[in-house]
Amino acid sequence: MSAIQKYFFFIYTISLAIFLSVTSQNVFADTNDYQVKTAATPSWVVPRAVSLDVAVPVDEISNGVFYRLIDSQIRVERDGQVAYHSRYVESVVNKIGIENSSQINITFDPTYQNVVLNSLTVIRDGQRIDRLTSAKISVFKSEQELEQQIYNDSLTLNVLLDDIRAGDTLDYSYTRFGANSVYNNIFSYGRSISWSVPIYDQYVSVLWGKNIPLFINTRNSEPKIDKNQLGEFTQYSLHLHNQKTRAWESQSPSWYDPYATIYFSEIQHWSEVVQWALPLYQIAPTDDSVRAIAQQIKQLNSSQAQQVSAALKYSQTQIRYVGLEMGSNSHRPTSAKETLALRYGDCKDKAVLFIAILAALNIDAYPALVETEDDKLLNEKPPALNRFNHVIVWLTLEGKTYWLDPTLSNQFGDLEHLFQPDYGYALIVKQGENILTAMASEKNNSFTHINETYVIPEKAIDVLSLTVKTDY
Repeated sequence: MSAIQKYFFFIYTISLAIFLSVTSQNVFADTNDYQVKTAATPSWVVPRAVSLDVAVPVDEISNGVFYRLIDSQIRVERDGQVAYHSRYVESVVNKIGIENSSQINITFDPTYQNVVLNSLTVIRDGQRIDRLTSAKISVFKSEQELEQQIYNDSLTLNVLLDDIRAGDTLDYSYTRFGANSVYNNIFSYGRSISWSVPIYDQYVSVLWGKNIPLFINTRNSEPKIDKNQLGEFTQYSLHLHNQKTRAWESQSPSWYDPYATIYFSEIQHWSEVVQWALPLYQIAPTDDSVRAIAQQIKQLNSSQAQQVSAALKYSQTQIRYVGLEMGSNSHRPTSAKETLALRYGDCKDKAVLFIAILAALNIDAYPALVETEDDKLLNEKPPALNRFNHVIVWLTLEGKTYWLDPTLSNQFGDLEHLFQPDYGYALIVKQGENILTAMASEKNNSFTHINETYVIPEKAIDVLSLTVKTDY
């Protein structure tokens, strides 16, 4: 697989890793049921010219591959049906490049997606060799997050190429059809447009068929975006040519991102994301089993602060973490009653159970959507439904704000001294919320201080020392 594909839209191409074979009550997809399809490139896809005579910038190559063309074209129908077409043209520079280009991995969710291979050729000595019929094509389970007890039932379409040599140029394309129904046909898409490796030409275009506006935003760049009317569709496109590479210092904070990105979305405000999420987190009337737990907590804990702490501990210790995130389950939580019966759930399931127990105790609490990797960067990105990867709980009690995570473990003690996570920003799923809320804690007992001391000697031959002191 091309190393650059790892940067693409989060549901797109990733490396083949862990293969899982599970058949439990027919919940998981069977790879034997999936038939690999091949077809000509869709007629709506705009053909792109490729510069094959451009010299390889050897000094800038780090992964053994020179990317001559990367092309992403998306078509969104009036009813919201979507297709994503991807094309890569990459030249193999050395042995490392042979390793990277001799396999292509395309990961998808078979519950709502279908992948069609459109073309696969090898260009050698000016001649195009069709490899679509000779390549070994397989479909595997690809549970990337198995160690975290998360099952998303995704499949990886693996294309194994034979006889790939240094100097070859690989030209392949495929189209992925379908979108997760949990998004209610609300479209959003984002892609990096600057890289740490050289790309000679890259294109991004969206063929927009809906009769509502499409909002376009960019970060760390202001590329020219062309707009054309093609019948009933509006085409938004950009072309970037031979851009300079960008470097990311290894000691940069996790939330720092120097790369340029383009975003397309039919959502303009965070309030629209809240309105989408509210029905998902509609807490049903408290069930008898939930009320029984709340009553037991109330009997053992007199104050509301103690009750919150006890309810959180129950959700953390009595419900084991397991995420079955196939299809719409990626964002749709299980009811508190069902989670309690199963005795397992993921972040959103445990959050809903925690909130339900608090409701039975007459304590208001709300889900809070967060992104554990973006951290402070989330506030710099435009609103979209797919911005978040985790759910915690927000509540106020006696004038104080609390961010509580039912998936954490080994949290003991009173509410006032519980560790509260800080993911930078959160979107509280509550009627009337329309902006992200900063999570920075004002509590002095929740901090991390790191002090690094370098002692540089006068003589270059002497040892340089570094002392690191960390206070938690």
